[in-house]
Parts: sequence; structure tokens; C-alpha cells
Amino acid sequence: MSKILTTGMSGTGKSSALSELARPGYRVVDTDDPGWREYRGEWLWVLRERWLA
Repeated sequence: MSKILTTGMSGTGKSSALSELARPGYRVVDTDDPGWREYRGEWLWVLRERWLA
């Protein structure tokens, strides 16, 4: 299965695009959602094993 990383500046529609992709059943991860990062002196991404498969 292919994986695509979408990046861009704030307010450009990345989350909206992911919402549209999720509608027909594509699996998406929006790292703006709570729980995907934590602060330990700096912001770090939290690995979620369920999305690696």
C-alpha cells in the first residue's frame, strides 16, 4: 500500500483534503488532531503503531 505525506503552511486545506479522502474509506492520519504530539521541552511526534500496518 502506498503512503502519501501532505505538508504545507497553516490554513492551506490539508485537514480538509484528508477529510475528503477519508469519506470514501481511505485511511488518513491528521497529525493536527490531539494525541499525535507531546511536549518534552520541545514538540515531539507520538508514534502510533496502529497506523504503521
